[in-house]
Amino acid sequence: MVFAQAPEQRTSHPQSYLAGGTGYSMMHAWLEENEDHAALAYGPVHGWQATIRVGDAFAKWFSLGFQISLAQARSRKRDIRIGAFGLLLDTTFYPVEGLSLRPAVGLGFGYAQGNEDYKFGFGGPTMLSMSVGYELRVTERFYISPVAQVYWITKNDEDYDAVMFFLGVDFIKWFESATG
Repeated sequence: MVFAQAPEQRTSHPQSYLAGGTGYSMMHAWLEENEDHAALAYGPVHGWQATIRVGDAFAKWFSLGFQISLAQARSRKRDIRIGAFGLLLDTTFYPVEGLSLRPAVGLGFGYAQGNEDYKFGFGGPTMLSMSVGYELRVTERFYISPVAQVYWITKNDEDYDAVMFFLGVDFIKWFESATG
């Protein structure tokens, strides 16, 4: 994804990419007090996350794609479980060589369950994300990128919020596009 590192023969045509990543996730979820229940807060809970991304570059400094994220966290000691699934439209900006900034917006779905035997689900409409990574080229079209990402899911009509932090590694494979 770092076009500044690419060989001189690379054209300015868009390139397609397929990326996947995995790593550590920390999650926190809370439900505001209302007439049906008291306020609940679960977390922080530690777990894992997996991501899949696909998209195209439209300039040397910009790409657009979709991201699917799946996160799961559990604390047996405190009997807490939190899980989440996100479908995001993400944009990637490359302000300097190697550095990637990826703001994203989309739909988030998931659940939380705590030791009070109270379960609650949540889902869209809003999931926001921001990630920072640094891409290291392994071959001309294959990159490895350490990534730090934060997600926020909110469901205003149910007063539910969740925050997830992700530290992991992305593996990015670039392909020639039809015009490349």
